[in-house]
Amino acid sequence: MLSMLTGVPRPVWIGAAILALLGIVFVLGRCSAGDGSDAGEQARQTTRSGEAIAGAAQDAISTLEGREATEKEIDRAVADATKEIDNAKDDAAVRNAVLDALCVQDSHRDDPACVVRAAHP
Repeated sequence: MLSMLTGVPRPVWIGAAILALLGIVFVLGRCSAGDGSDAGEQARQTTRSGEAIAGAAQDAISTLEGREATEKEIDRAVADATKEIDNAKDDAAVRNAVLDALCVQDSHRDDPACVVRAAHP
């Protein structure tokens, strides 16, 4: 049973922990809802806080999932570039493979080597 749980991605664990925390806050808010007007207002505030926590948790999970997708894309690009470099027949082919991998990234598109390459592919 434990071996099944170790393969669960980190965002799922974080989401589960946040949902458990939200459930506890919600239950505590419901327990104090019937005590009186101040307690009822406190329960409503607790519910609003729980909803805010749930929204923040969803945003955090989305951010982690986006980061995970980005890391996978980077790993794929590095593997492709490595394969191209390994299969290169000469120094010019290695340079072209490196530029192919580098110039597709937004952060390097303005690099002079990439600008020249885009003008003269």
